[in-house]
Amino acid sequence: MISTQQVVLLALQAVACASVLGYLGFNLLKAREEGQKYKLYSLRDRLLFLVASGQLQEGSLIFKVFYKALNASIAELKDVNIYSLVRASRRARKALENEKREALIGAINRSSADVQGWVGELTLVMMEIVLSNSLWLKILLVATKYCHDQLHSLRSRFSLSSSAYDTYRYFEGLHGSA
Repeated sequence: MISTQQVVLLALQAVACASVLGYLGFNLLKAREEGQKYKLYSLRDRLLFLVASGQLQEGSLIFKVFYKALNASIAELKDVNIYSLVRASRRARKALENEKREALIGAINRSSADVQGWVGELTLVMMEIVLSNSLWLKILLVATKYCHDQLHSLRSRFSLSSSAYDTYRYFEGLHGSA
C-alpha cells in the first residue's frame, strides 16, 4: 500500500521533473533561435565583406535590398512562421517592385560568382529558418513527398505492365505469323 507521504513525494518529483524539462526545452528553443540569428549575422558580415573587398558596391541595388532584408529578418526572427513568411514575402515583393525586381535579378546575374554564391546561401538559410519554425510547412512537405512517392510508384508499375504487355504482343505476333 502506498502511503500519503510517498504520493506527495512522487508528486513533488513529477513537478520537479516537469519544471526541469520545461526549463531545458525553453533553453533549447532559445539556443536554436540564437543559432539561426547567428547564421543571419554571418551572412550580413559576409555581405559587408563583399563590399569591403570591392566585389560589390555599397550603393548597388543588391547591397541595399539584401542588407535591409537581413536586418529586418534578424529583428523579426522570433516570429518566423508560415504566416510571417507570407507577410514578409508580400513586403519584399512590394519593396522589389519599388526597386525594380528585374533590375535586381539582372544585377545578381551580372555579379561575381562570390556574390551569386552568397545570394544562393542566403536563400538556403532563409528556407532552413522558415522550415525549422513552421510545423505546418513541415507537415505539408512530408505529405507532398509521400504523394510524389506514391505517384512515382504508380507510374513505374504502369510502365512495367505496359512494357510487359508490349513484349507479350511482340511475341504473340512472332508466334502467330510462324
